[in-house]
Amino acid sequence: MKFLPTLVFAFLFVSFSSAYGFNFEQYKQGDLDQLLTVPKIKSGVKMVVPQQIHFRAVLAGPVQNCSTDILKRTMIMQGNKQEVVDKMALTKCLNIRSAKGAAISVFIEDKVAERLSREVNPGEVIDLFCTYLYITPTGPTLLVNEYKKL
Repeated sequence: MKFLPTLVFAFLFVSFSSAYGFNFEQYKQGDLDQLLTVPKIKSGVKMVVPQQIHFRAVLAGPVQNCSTDILKRTMIMQGNKQEVVDKMALTKCLNIRSAKGAAISVFIEDKVAERLSREVNPGEVIDLFCTYLYITPTGPTLLVNEYKKL
């Protein structure tokens, strides 16, 4: 009889896990250092075909508030519905470092940022699952959709 409560607890834990239902397999393995070699543009935004990639990185600092207006406009230009983008909570960024030490700032979904802030400390290595959306004069623009703590 003690097996049943354990089974129920395990089911509830998995059911209410924030990562439950996230399709990690749709993200192809990437290399942040290689991505950072993409030629920068002089001004504006260069659209790319959105790609879902994952890679390891070092959290370089705490989550920060940032302006996401360009991110949201670009997502709409790429075919996402205005209503869907407007409902997304996108107000946060974080700084990460690649394996070779290159620094980049990336956008992160607020619900993911909240968990990351509680679970990961600067200096720790994490797997990031991102959507690569466009290129700016500072380089590639990524939106973190999920992470795994190592």
